[in-house]
Amino acid sequence: MPHVIIEGPASLERLHRDFEPLTVRDGACIIKLRYIYLNTPKNNALVECVVIEDGLPQNFYALLSQKSSSGHSAAITVRLDPMTDPQKTTGVKRTVAILGQRLKAQDPACAYGATNLPESLFEE
Repeated sequence: MPHVIIEGPASLERLHRDFEPLTVRDGACIIKLRYIYLNTPKNNALVECVVIEDGLPQNFYALLSQKSSSGHSAAITVRLDPMTDPQKTTGVKRTVAILGQRLKAQDPACAYGATNLPESLFEE
């Protein structure tokens, strides 16, 4: 399952507050981040995503889970929601990377942690 962990002071609450829909076009691939839903404890969020590659649309959710240890900086894991389970195409993996980039950009102290995505997906 494609995933990336963002370590540092990134916040799901801030991502939710500042969220703006995004459309990225890269050749024949279109990626849309449409809506974000934050749970009441503010430690999990779902982002509604659409990826269109070679004319095939996939609708799915990305799941963002925040964990903090004893009040220290949190780590946020970005992965695909297993309930929607899209095909793991390059566009779907790029969507996970884009969400990771958005979280990392919240604070200069944030850094990429463990991931199974190629570095090339994080390049602008």
